[in-house]
Amino acid sequence: MYPAEAYEAEVRLHPEPTGGYSAYAPLLPGVASQGETLPEALANIKEALLAAIESYRESGCAIPWLAEAPAPEKDEIQKWIVVRG
Repeated sequence: MYPAEAYEAEVRLHPEPTGGYSAYAPLLPGVASQGETLPEALANIKEALLAAIESYRESGCAIPWLAEAPAPEKDEIQKWIVVRG
């Protein structure tokens, strides 16, 4: 097991028309989740980020962070979270 490192990551949350929120990490392609409430969606995207980071680290691959995220959509909520992986 690798020593824990802290990663600061931008996440975006999008309110869904039928309720709940979808969430994704715009700087780490493929990492997404959802939740019925904003706190649940934040917890779930944090868990998804941690799983992705651990997978890259365990396989010896560099984490493919993008250098720049696309502009957020008008109804997206931007947050920054810290993940220890």
